[in-house]
Amino acid sequence: WSTSLKAKASFPLRPEQKAAVDVTAAYFTKHADAENPPHFLWNAKMRFGKTFTTYQLAKRLGWSRVLVLTYKPAVETAWRDDLECHSDFDG
Repeated sequence: WSTSLKAKASFPLRPEQKAAVDVTAAYFTKHADAENPPHFLWNAKMRFGKTFTTYQLAKRLGWSRVLVLTYKPAVETAWRDDLECHSDFDG
């Protein structure tokens, strides 16, 4: 199936994901400095939904680029499927 033929997923952030986006967005907004950009680490368990949550953070902050790093070959293309198959990220 090509992505264009798949039905789009539509589900909201879970409460813990929304809290992560809220706290991180506030931190990045408060500490925005071109010479010393802020850093933020999510200490999140497996299956938290870090990739999807990161996409939501990027959308909220108006970022156009996200670098996905992984050591798991199985994740190599799954991140793109998550992005392309959710209705929040059309276009």
